[in-house]
Amino acid sequence: MVELFKPFKRVVKAAGLDPEEIVFHSLRQTAITHLVQAGVDLVTVNRISGHKTLQMVERYAH
Repeated sequence: MVELFKPFKRVVKAAGLDPEEIVFHSLRQTAITHLVQAGVDLVTVNRISGHKTLQMVERYAH
């Protein structure tokens, strides 16, 4: 995973975004948010995301 950080930052910069604000974890957050918005049930989202509790997934369901 470590080998992805430099290319990720390079792509973020090339997109004109702030690499201090857009971090690798942003991808996970965005993916989970899109799943919830698409109507995927929280138990399934939890399985996909690998969160330990359903409460953590519920944060994205606001």
